[in-house]
Amino acid sequence: MALAFLAVSPLAIAHSRMVYHTGPIPLLTVLSLWTLTRVLERRDWSAAWAMLSITLLFQHELSLFPIFLALPLAWWWGGWQLGLKGNQLWKLSRRETAASCVALMIGLLPQLVSEFQNHSGQLSGFGLWLIYRCLSFLNPSSNHFGLTSLSLAITSLSQYASRVFITPQSGWIGIGVMGVLTGLTLWGWIKLLTKPKLLSPAAAITGLATGLIGLGYLVHGAPSEAYFPAAVVLLPLMIAIGWATLDFKWRLVGSLNLILSLGLAVWGVWQSQWFVDQTTTWNYGPSLKTQQTALRWLNLTLKQPTFQVSSRDPGSEFDNYLAGYVWLGKGLNLEVNAKRNFITQDRVQISQVATQTHQMSFSDSARLTRFRPEYLDLPSLKLMIRP
Repeated sequence: MALAFLAVSPLAIAHSRMVYHTGPIPLLTVLSLWTLTRVLERRDWSAAWAMLSITLLFQHELSLFPIFLALPLAWWWGGWQLGLKGNQLWKLSRRETAASCVALMIGLLPQLVSEFQNHSGQLSGFGLWLIYRCLSFLNPSSNHFGLTSLSLAITSLSQYASRVFITPQSGWIGIGVMGVLTGLTLWGWIKLLTKPKLLSPAAAITGLATGLIGLGYLVHGAPSEAYFPAAVVLLPLMIAIGWATLDFKWRLVGSLNLILSLGLAVWGVWQSQWFVDQTTTWNYGPSLKTQQTALRWLNLTLKQPTFQVSSRDPGSEFDNYLAGYVWLGKGLNLEVNAKRNFITQDRVQISQVATQTHQMSFSDSARLTRFRPEYLDLPSLKLMIRP
């Protein structure tokens, strides 16, 4: 059941199409769950392997830091199930402790090199930010305390977590599907948690990791889409484990809902044009082919192999916003110079629909020139050359 959800997960499909640092997170999540299960079972060297896999996961997304807490909790839980008492619940041999420290250093090595050699401040900055957010979350006078922060977090959770299963344009049918998924899962887990000794190690670790990461999202207040690749693995597992505890008739309801959600997911991905070249609320701008089309049009219109482009998009303040055109230009024997910010005198302007849906207009620039500019108007990209 979990694999069926994962096979057509819109979020998994979207992220697998992007060359992005979050790509390995689902694999590292699976490795972390497996090694943590071995920790709960008190296997030899399990703590070191769990530390290494968790650290590698953390390295790809710092917001997953709470999963570190799963390691000591899983060790304690395993001891409790074995009937250990007092210090024996927490006791870790010296060799296991030393191996875990080595695993931590290996996992953090790239960040440590960046911290000390390049003075990036990533780890130290994250540490300070983590302390600040935890303290502010507990401080009633802070902006990050109270219903406002909680509301933002729940909105982000519902927005991005739902994309593991369906796309936003599913409408009321999608809301109904998500309601059934959530309701049956919560019911199943409530039944399961009333008898914790019946929890299998894998189910216990899945619930623990999901709970800790979810709590981290609440403390953060406004997690973005990049924080949710781990949910592609965790949420389908949570649903499958929860439904397995239900009576036959409710499992049948869940199975029918599963079929409906799979159909909605496939339809949504198809309607979203695989998340490129359209203007829905969830998209990643122009496709590779569209960007190549824009460069060929520029070459034919300008009749020169070298030109400069800029943009007034909300993301154009970043250095690499238009870097794709520079790279693609090399394959077309074009020399493209991408500028960081739009300047009134720039002749070539590119506007591409990014993850935030916004309207693009060149009317202001056209009025400045008092000439009619030349346009290339595509579904997800608008390009203008001023005379």
